Amino acid sequence: MVTQSDSVGLGEPGVLAGIASILGAALSWAAGSVYTKRRQIAADPVVATGWQVAVGAVSAWSGLLLFEGPSLGAPVLPVTAWGWGGLVYNSVIGTALSYFVWFGAHLRLPTAVAAIGTLLVPVIGVLSAMALLGDRPTPFDIFGFALIIAAVILNLRAGA
Repeated sequence: MVTQSDSVGLGEPGVLAGIASILGAALSWAAGSVYTKRRQIAADPVVATGWQVAVGAVSAWSGLLLFEGPSLGAPVLPVTAWGWGGLVYNSVIGTALSYFVWFGAHLRLPTAVAAIGTLLVPVIGVLSAMALLGDRPTPFDIFGFALIIAAVILNLRAGA
């Protein structure tokens, strides 16, 4: 949940670069999805997940060391059990399992249909934060959930 003191303006350092990075990631994900469908690459979901996680890990660690390493002033690896637990959870559950499900759906369904499920990711993330951290949704959160769920329902009904 974002409070007034947590809000950041577009003029703040790094905000536009962050937005550009997110858009770049989304565009590269879309391009990869279209490419694998057009080329009819029927890779096993486990193999595709392994490669995706390996390439993503190398990219993420390279970026961390290149851009954040010198400024961290602390060890790059987690130093507590909670830190290692978070790393394992995000790596295995949040990333590998998600990619495995994505590649399985992408192999069996048209890209547009498989992508519908990804619309629910922010809803699940915010609901998880509410359950685990006690966050309370704002009216904007609830309105956003309603729009996302309506988009999923409309998209699924249009394909029926």
